[in-house]
Amino acid sequence: MKHDDKKVAEWLREHGDYLYGYAIKKVYDKDIAFDLVQETLLGAWKANYSGDSSERTWLIGILKHKIIDHIRKQIRERELISELKNDPSSDYFDASGSWLETQHNLHDMPEHRAQNNQLQLQLSECLATLSGQQRTIFVLREVNGESSADICQTYGIEPSNLHVIMHRARLALCKCLSNLGYAKSSKAFL
Repeated sequence: MKHDDKKVAEWLREHGDYLYGYAIKKVYDKDIAFDLVQETLLGAWKANYSGDSSERTWLIGILKHKIIDHIRKQIRERELISELKNDPSSDYFDASGSWLETQHNLHDMPEHRAQNNQLQLQLSECLATLSGQQRTIFVLREVNGESSADICQTYGIEPSNLHVIMHRARLALCKCLSNLGYAKSSKAFL
């Protein structure tokens, strides 16, 4: 049986302070603790209370799961930030994965056309070294100009996953091109 709004108000009145105190001891942030209590009450409102334990024990159980989910999310974000900070290609891209410097259109520079043809062949070789999904997503985003939102929806991935895939693809391509004799400035060709 679903709970009505009166029951949620009762839970908040009877257990809100206790839930908040529990949450603050785990996350050490007032705003986050407040949000977690709200999520707990919302989760409880959607769930069915079986009566096997006291309401407070049941609500604390829900809150514990909300706290664990919050901590897992923080760890994933921290690992991504750490990975990006330690990545040698970070000099080329901003936090959103876009180039830091404006790229020039090589077709406007006739002196580079011959070099560009060779580069296109070598870039194709480097693209072939990427995994299937990585290559497909890179081409969709950077060559075809597909939006990040469309790619995420098509492949069922989160924006943070797309960012990591693109970041790793760019790094691999820069490394491959560098191994083929292109200087670090080869980023302009990607």
